[in-house]
Amino acid sequence: MIDKIDTQIQEAIDMFYTPWSRLVDFLNDGEMIRIFKSRGLEINYTLIQSKGKNLNFDMIAHLENEIIVVDVKTRLNVKDIDIFRNKLAKINDTIQIYRNSKVYGSVAYLKADEQSDTYAGSKGLWVIRATGNSVSIINQNNFKPKIY
Repeated sequence: MIDKIDTQIQEAIDMFYTPWSRLVDFLNDGEMIRIFKSRGLEINYTLIQSKGKNLNFDMIAHLENEIIVVDVKTRLNVKDIDIFRNKLAKINDTIQIYRNSKVYGSVAYLKADEQSDTYAGSKGLWVIRATGNSVSIINQNNFKPKIY
């Protein structure tokens, strides 16, 4: 009986954590570098859990004098996008090493509410969607990201 309950608890935990963990793993293990290189961006370094004053970002990809800040969400919504955009606007003033960098934003997600993926793209954010066993950028090929 206890083994059955343990199995059910683990299955419930896996339903929540496994997809999100898989998304972060894909992005961290080089997939983010690959997908941005496919769009002509030469990323050479990523950092997980970069923190500044009152700011917390899931990933930061460094280009030469540019960075792409990635916010990873299980469920993407418009409110979270607006909060993220406000954080992006403050990064140059808050984190010293990025003071002279061009800052681009990206959201990565498993599920999008309220057409938030379209909204994110319209606000100049790169949009990354988990697709099966991988991730992909869903912005159009002619997409021009906003500099924050």
